Amino acid sequence: MSFVCVYDETNAQHAPPVEFYAATGWEKHVEKPIRTEKILTSLKATFGDRLALVAPRSEHYGKEHLLAVHDAAYLEWLEVAWSNYAEFRKLRFNDDKTVEHGLIPDVFTFGPRHQLPKCKSLHAGHYCFDTYTPIMPATYDAAVRCGAHVALTGADLLNEQNNARTAGEAAPTVYALCRPPGHHAGADYYGGYCYLNNAAIAVAHLKTLGHARISILDIDYHHGNGTQDIFFHDPAVQYVSIHGDPDAEFPYYSGYASEVGEHNQALNLPLPLFSGEVPYQEALKKAVKAISAFGPTILVVSLGVDTQLNDPMGTFKLVAPMYKAVGETVRAELVNLPTLVIQEGGYRLETMGDCVAQFMAAFWQ
Repeated sequence: MSFVCVYDETNAQHAPPVEFYAATGWEKHVEKPIRTEKILTSLKATFGDRLALVAPRSEHYGKEHLLAVHDAAYLEWLEVAWSNYAEFRKLRFNDDKTVEHGLIPDVFTFGPRHQLPKCKSLHAGHYCFDTYTPIMPATYDAAVRCGAHVALTGADLLNEQNNARTAGEAAPTVYALCRPPGHHAGADYYGGYCYLNNAAIAVAHLKTLGHARISILDIDYHHGNGTQDIFFHDPAVQYVSIHGDPDAEFPYYSGYASEVGEHNQALNLPLPLFSGEVPYQEALKKAVKAISAFGPTILVVSLGVDTQLNDPMGTFKLVAPMYKAVGETVRAELVNLPTLVIQEGGYRLETMGDCVAQFMAAFWQ
């Protein structure tokens, strides 16, 4: 039996050099192409010739798949953001220093009566909510093909495997190695290294394939504000997240326990900084019981391994072997659910690949 990993190597063309923090200024960007290489190396070492790498079926997907989730004006702007920025630099500064930092806004829209200027590169401050998410020459193409199309292909392959399984056969799991990640991107905004919401695009597509109730389990260290926003009013999509306390962790303004969705279909389980395996597993058990009670026909996992010990973007203390236990907890309660695992964050290069492989080992047996 082969284990399917959907992946596109051209994600490497999206390589932001820097991000900007108020406390420290310019820093080397942590969301870099080598992340996918580390994950693939560990998956190949763990699963050997049972691992089947599959390219995205990009020819099957059009703009309508993105529009099922994202605002048309936002997509139109994002598609040409880089070329508009390059033109702006030449007109305003008479230079071509666009690649040095990428397009990062430094002024953001404010107040109820703001207007958008004619210069469209300045609209970055309208659509983006941070200074960590540069737009580079290949950003849009990577977000579409290596993010959204990878997730859509994973959704289709999972649905096909599920339809083909026989009575008594285990529910299938497909892994979508998406980059750039997606769960911070909303319908009409981007940030947190995310431009298009891969998980949400996959969920919207799965709904068209006949799945009437879908659960999303987000286990990235940071709350998936974009995913929650997109489905906040949708009674057919449950969003469950375990993450660092937003009182002290990005994205700060989202992820509180009081956020339950319009139909009580959201569950946020913020944990204190520096939480380890015991409180994490306690929260995870609550999460999977809530998913079981919701009664979905399919599960989408937004997998972030920035919950690992010494990750530069998190404070949790999970180590690689714990990720198999995390996966086993999910699988034990939701054993009959076909599962699409979509890659989100994880930035400690030395161990992030092993964390992903350990998690997938709970599903791929």
